[in-house]
Amino acid sequence: MPNILIIMLSCVAAVVLIGTVFFLIITIRHQHRLKYSITIIALKTNKIFYWMLDILIAFAILACVSLLIDPYNSILTKELYEIWNMNTLYVRSTLLLLLVILSCSLSITVMLTIAKSAVVNDGIYTAVYFLDWHHLYDFHFEKGDNKVVVSNNRNGALTLSGTSTPLKFSKNDRDKLKFLLNKNKNKFVSKS
Repeated sequence: MPNILIIMLSCVAAVVLIGTVFFLIITIRHQHRLKYSITIIALKTNKIFYWMLDILIAFAILACVSLLIDPYNSILTKELYEIWNMNTLYVRSTLLLLLVILSCSLSITVMLTIAKSAVVNDGIYTAVYFLDWHHLYDFHFEKGDNKVVVSNNRNGALTLSGTSTPLKFSKNDRDKLKFLLNKNKNKFVSKS
């Protein structure tokens, strides 16, 4: 029984690790390209949620490390010893795999916390992806708010499918952003 848990956790940790490395490579590449691009309009993102996740995951990592150091005297590892009938090596292996998964999660949330978003000449950089003008179909400004939603879907920006999260910008940049999006609209993919 303990072997099954270790194998399952190893597979999950491997998938999470590969996904994290892939995500970090793409995000670092986009942030590097953004750093050397001329920023026309800086986009704002609310980082409070990411900061809260960073802190929560950091506490979970600290708890996992403390359990890894001394797994005998904890209520959390008691179940692994008694119900799963594991010895200390298996318990520490399980905690180590959980630590790998938590570390991957923390690296993703930290990257999202420090990532910048901006509109440049070539398109729009967000924390996670780059939207080239040639891949866009439509855009929609939210009324009374400083947010724009862009879409790479043929049905436009008013549908959920293929839309970005609302991109926030400064009030002073609204006209500039509207002009820039309309100027590059001839590069958008045709809706027909």
